[in-house]
Amino acid sequence: MKLAAIDIGTNSIHMIIVEVISRRHFQVIERQKEMVKLGAGVFATQRLSDRAYQLGLETIHRYVQLAEQIGVDEILTAATSAIREAQNGEAFMNDVVKRTGLAPKIISGKVEAHLIFLAVRNSIALADETVAVLDIGGGSTEAVIGDRHEVLFGDSLPLGVQRLLDMFEGQGPISSESRHVLEAHIQFAAQKTLDRIREIGFDRVIGTSGTIRTLGEAAT
Repeated sequence: MKLAAIDIGTNSIHMIIVEVISRRHFQVIERQKEMVKLGAGVFATQRLSDRAYQLGLETIHRYVQLAEQIGVDEILTAATSAIREAQNGEAFMNDVVKRTGLAPKIISGKVEAHLIFLAVRNSIALADETVAVLDIGGGSTEAVIGDRHEVLFGDSLPLGVQRLLDMFEGQGPISSESRHVLEAHIQFAAQKTLDRIREIGFDRVIGTSGTIRTLGEAAT
């Protein structure tokens, strides 16, 4: 059985196609990623831009055509922060249905956090340890703590890269003063969640997402 999953994110739209081997095992046979930036300006205007709207539809349509060529049995589609918050997000999803026949789901931040942890647990062999997972997206940052048996706590914070960028739209490189404002905002928004994670305790931290990868590459 072949399955395709399309993630309609705030920064990028991903598709992965797998061959299912067993209930918990699969082999990846295709990956696609397009930096559509659906969320550019959304958190300032509450609307998807015309450019992002059209490019998003075209990208999803192209993914569906590729999936059909490969012969997938089912396509699963989920949308996150930008679509949740844009006033024309529902219209976008309706156009996806009309153009592709898909029935995308708009998932909540907490569901997103839970799914991220399951993906990490599937990719990394967790020993008898508790891990904290941080995923920095375009519209939100998911913070989850759990072990190989269960999710102990998960939250979604309004601290995505694009959302924070929209706070300083048109200002160019931010000043030292603006940086301090941004740091204070992040600390305030994340404090309760971080306190809860510290209270539960963890053995290591795992970061996911393109932003984490970029930070890692910059640090090496």
